[in-house]
Amino acid sequence: MSDRDARAPRAAATLLLAAAVAACGPTGVYRTADPVARGRWQIGAAAGVGVLRDTEQETRIPTGHIELEGRRGMTDALDLGLKLYTFGLEANATWRLYHQRWSLALAPSVGGARTRENGLISDAVHLQAGNAFIASRPVSRRWTFAAGPLVGWGLYWPAGGGSAQGVWGGGFALFDFHTFGRFHLAPELALFDVLWGEVPVRGFGARLGVGMRWDL
Repeated sequence: MSDRDARAPRAAATLLLAAAVAACGPTGVYRTADPVARGRWQIGAAAGVGVLRDTEQETRIPTGHIELEGRRGMTDALDLGLKLYTFGLEANATWRLYHQRWSLALAPSVGGARTRENGLISDAVHLQAGNAFIASRPVSRRWTFAAGPLVGWGLYWPAGGGSAQGVWGGGFALFDFHTFGRFHLAPELALFDVLWGEVPVRGFGARLGVGMRWDL
Protein backbone atom coordinates (compact mmCIF):
# COMPACT_ATOMS: atom_id res chain seq x y z
CA MET A 1 0.00 0.00 0.00
CA SER A 2 1.38 3.42 -0.95
CA ASP A 3 1.65 6.33 1.48
CA ARG A 4 -1.16 8.04 -0.42
CA ASP A 5 -3.42 5.01 -0.02
CA ALA A 6 -2.56 4.80 3.66
CA ARG A 7 -3.32 8.48 4.20
CA ALA A 8 -6.77 8.32 2.56
CA PRO A 9 -8.53 6.38 5.38
CA ARG A 10 -6.85 8.58 8.00
CA ALA A 11 -7.99 11.74 6.18
CA ALA A 12 -11.54 10.40 5.97
CA ALA A 13 -11.49 9.50 9.66
CA THR A 14 -10.18 12.98 10.55
CA LEU A 15 -12.96 14.61 8.54
CA LEU A 16 -15.59 12.46 10.24
CA LEU A 17 -14.28 13.17 13.72
CA ALA A 18 -13.92 16.88 13.07
CA ALA A 19 -17.50 17.01 11.79
CA ALA A 20 -18.76 15.12 14.83
CA VAL A 21 -16.94 17.27 17.37
CA ALA A 22 -17.71 20.57 15.65
CA ALA A 23 -21.39 19.57 15.33
CA CYS A 24 -21.57 20.15 11.58
CA GLY A 25 -24.95 19.58 10.03
CA PRO A 26 -28.22 21.22 11.03
CA THR A 27 -28.41 22.52 14.59
CA GLY A 28 -31.59 22.13 16.61
CA VAL A 29 -34.78 24.07 15.84
CA TYR A 30 -36.45 23.62 19.26
CA ARG A 31 -39.19 26.18 18.60
CA THR A 32 -42.53 26.63 16.86
CA ALA A 33 -43.40 28.94 13.96
CA ASP A 34 -44.58 31.65 16.37
CA PRO A 35 -41.75 34.13 17.10
CA VAL A 36 -40.96 35.68 20.44
CA ALA A 37 -43.35 38.56 21.15
CA ARG A 38 -42.27 42.01 19.99
CA GLY A 39 -39.93 43.64 22.49
CA ARG A 40 -39.56 40.49 24.62
CA TRP A 41 -36.56 38.27 25.29
CA GLN A 42 -36.33 34.50 25.46
CA ILE A 43 -33.38 32.41 26.63
CA GLY A 44 -32.91 28.74 26.01
CA ALA A 45 -30.68 25.70 26.28
CA ALA A 46 -30.65 22.31 24.59
CA ALA A 47 -28.72 19.05 24.67
CA GLY A 48 -28.89 15.88 22.66
CA VAL A 49 -27.18 12.97 20.97
CA GLY A 50 -27.02 11.70 17.42
CA VAL A 51 -25.14 9.64 14.87
CA LEU A 52 -23.43 10.27 11.54
CA ARG A 53 -23.38 7.35 9.11
CA ASP A 54 -20.75 7.45 6.34
CA THR A 55 -21.99 5.01 3.72
CA GLU A 56 -18.75 5.12 1.71
CA GLN A 57 -16.49 4.31 4.68
CA GLU A 58 -19.17 2.17 6.37
CA THR A 59 -18.50 4.09 9.56
CA ARG A 60 -20.78 5.33 12.32
CA ILE A 61 -19.74 8.29 14.45
CA PRO A 62 -21.73 9.14 17.60
CA THR A 63 -22.30 12.85 18.13
CA GLY A 64 -23.44 15.10 20.93
CA HIS A 65 -24.48 18.72 21.12
CA ILE A 66 -25.04 21.44 23.70
CA GLU A 67 -26.71 24.72 22.77
CA LEU A 68 -27.31 28.04 24.53
CA GLU A 69 -29.47 30.68 22.88
CA GLY A 70 -30.97 34.12 23.33
CA ARG A 71 -33.84 35.48 21.20
CA ARG A 72 -35.44 38.89 20.83
CA GLY A 73 -38.82 39.71 19.30
CA MET A 74 -38.34 42.41 16.67
CA THR A 75 -41.86 42.64 15.18
CA ASP A 76 -45.08 40.66 15.52
CA ALA A 77 -43.80 38.31 12.81
CA LEU A 78 -40.02 38.26 13.33
CA ASP A 79 -37.51 37.40 16.02
CA LEU A 80 -33.72 37.17 15.90
CA GLY A 81 -31.53 34.73 17.81
CA LEU A 82 -27.89 34.11 18.67
CA LYS A 83 -26.84 30.58 19.52
CA LEU A 84 -23.69 29.04 21.00
CA TYR A 85 -23.44 25.37 20.03
CA THR A 86 -20.66 23.04 21.14
CA PHE A 87 -17.66 24.89 19.59
CA GLY A 88 -19.55 27.24 17.26
CA LEU A 89 -21.72 30.34 16.97
CA GLU A 90 -24.91 30.78 14.93
CA ALA A 91 -27.19 33.71 14.08
CA ASN A 92 -30.76 32.82 13.13
CA ALA A 93 -34.29 34.14 12.77
CA THR A 94 -37.93 33.09 12.90
CA TRP A 95 -39.97 34.84 10.19
CA ARG A 96 -43.65 33.96 10.43
CA LEU A 97 -45.46 34.06 7.10
CA TYR A 98 -48.92 32.85 8.12
CA HIS A 99 -50.84 32.69 11.39
CA GLN A 100 -54.24 31.05 11.72
CA ARG A 101 -54.97 27.57 13.01
CA TRP A 102 -51.57 26.64 11.64
CA SER A 103 -48.55 28.96 11.85
CA LEU A 104 -45.94 28.85 9.06
CA ALA A 105 -42.46 30.34 9.27
CA LEU A 106 -39.02 30.36 7.71
CA ALA A 107 -36.04 29.88 10.03
CA PRO A 108 -32.77 30.83 8.24
CA SER A 109 -29.42 30.47 9.99
CA VAL A 110 -25.72 31.07 9.37
CA GLY A 111 -22.84 30.09 11.62
CA GLY A 112 -19.47 28.50 12.03
CA ALA A 113 -16.79 27.14 14.31
CA ARG A 114 -12.99 27.13 14.56
CA THR A 115 -11.26 24.02 15.86
CA ARG A 116 -7.61 23.83 16.92
CA GLU A 117 -5.19 20.94 16.57
CA ASN A 118 -5.30 18.85 19.73
CA GLY A 119 -4.51 15.30 18.68
CA LEU A 120 -8.16 14.43 17.97
CA ILE A 121 -9.26 17.07 15.50
CA SER A 122 -7.49 19.28 12.99
CA ASP A 123 -6.92 23.02 12.87
CA ALA A 124 -9.84 24.02 10.67
CA VAL A 125 -12.71 26.40 9.97
CA HIS A 126 -16.25 25.02 9.78
CA LEU A 127 -18.95 27.14 8.13
CA GLN A 128 -22.60 26.37 7.57
CA ALA A 129 -25.82 28.02 6.44
CA GLY A 130 -29.31 26.61 6.29
CA ASN A 131 -33.02 27.10 6.48
CA ALA A 132 -35.93 25.32 8.11
CA PHE A 133 -39.58 25.66 7.17
CA ILE A 134 -41.63 25.40 10.37
CA ALA A 135 -45.30 24.45 10.40
CA SER A 136 -46.83 24.39 13.88
CA ARG A 137 -50.27 23.93 15.39
CA PRO A 138 -51.55 23.77 18.99
CA VAL A 139 -52.99 20.35 19.80
CA SER A 140 -54.07 21.25 23.34
CA ARG A 141 -53.84 24.15 25.77
CA ARG A 142 -50.23 23.33 26.59
CA TRP A 143 -48.95 21.20 23.67
CA THR A 144 -47.97 22.47 20.22
CA PHE A 145 -46.78 20.22 17.39
CA ALA A 146 -44.18 21.52 14.92
CA ALA A 147 -42.46 19.91 11.95
CA GLY A 148 -40.94 20.75 8.59
CA PRO A 149 -38.12 20.28 6.09
CA LEU A 150 -34.47 21.27 6.59
CA VAL A 151 -31.87 22.26 3.99
CA GLY A 152 -28.30 23.38 4.49
CA TRP A 153 -24.74 23.77 3.26
CA GLY A 154 -21.48 23.12 5.10
CA LEU A 155 -17.78 23.83 4.49
CA TYR A 156 -14.80 22.13 6.13
CA TRP A 157 -11.62 24.19 5.54
CA PRO A 158 -8.49 22.79 7.22
CA ALA A 159 -5.45 24.98 7.82
CA GLY A 160 -3.24 22.46 6.01
CA GLY A 161 -4.93 23.14 2.67
CA GLY A 162 -7.81 21.77 0.67
CA SER A 163 -11.47 21.86 1.64
CA ALA A 164 -14.67 19.83 1.57
CA GLN A 165 -18.29 20.88 1.16
CA GLY A 166 -21.71 19.31 1.46
CA VAL A 167 -25.38 20.07 0.90
CA TRP A 168 -27.97 18.27 3.00
CA GLY A 169 -31.72 17.95 3.17
CA GLY A 170 -33.99 16.42 5.77
CA GLY A 171 -36.71 17.15 8.26
CA PHE A 172 -37.56 17.56 11.94
CA ALA A 173 -40.49 17.08 14.28
CA LEU A 174 -41.03 18.30 17.83
CA PHE A 175 -43.59 18.88 20.55
CA ASP A 176 -43.48 22.14 22.47
CA PHE A 177 -44.84 21.68 26.00
CA HIS A 178 -45.74 25.02 27.59
CA THR A 179 -45.60 24.30 31.30
CA PHE A 180 -46.86 26.50 34.10
CA GLY A 181 -45.47 30.00 33.91
CA ARG A 182 -43.10 30.89 31.08
CA PHE A 183 -41.18 27.64 30.68
CA HIS A 184 -41.19 25.53 27.49
CA LEU A 185 -39.88 22.00 27.02
CA ALA A 186 -39.34 20.81 23.44
CA PRO A 187 -38.17 17.26 22.58
CA GLU A 188 -37.08 17.08 18.93
CA LEU A 189 -36.09 14.46 16.36
CA ALA A 190 -34.22 15.42 13.17
CA LEU A 191 -33.05 13.32 10.22
CA PHE A 192 -30.97 14.47 7.26
CA ASP A 193 -29.19 13.07 4.21
CA VAL A 194 -26.14 14.60 2.50
CA LEU A 195 -27.35 15.11 -1.06
CA TRP A 196 -24.04 16.34 -2.47
CA GLY A 197 -20.48 16.41 -1.15
CA GLU A 198 -19.02 15.01 2.05
CA VAL A 199 -19.77 17.47 4.85
CA PRO A 200 -20.50 16.38 7.47
CA VAL A 201 -20.31 12.85 5.92
CA ARG A 202 -20.94 10.99 2.68
CA GLY A 203 -24.18 9.62 4.04
CA PHE A 204 -26.81 10.65 6.55
CA GLY A 205 -27.33 11.67 10.15
CA ALA A 206 -29.90 11.63 12.94
CA ARG A 207 -30.24 13.69 16.09
CA LEU A 208 -32.48 13.48 19.16
CA GLY A 209 -32.48 16.26 21.73
CA VAL A 210 -34.49 18.28 24.22
CA GLY A 211 -34.68 22.05 24.27
CA MET A 212 -35.75 24.28 27.18
CA ARG A 213 -36.84 27.91 26.79
CA TRP A 214 -37.84 30.65 29.18
CA ASP A 215 -39.91 33.70 28.21
CA LEU A 216 -38.55 36.75 30.05
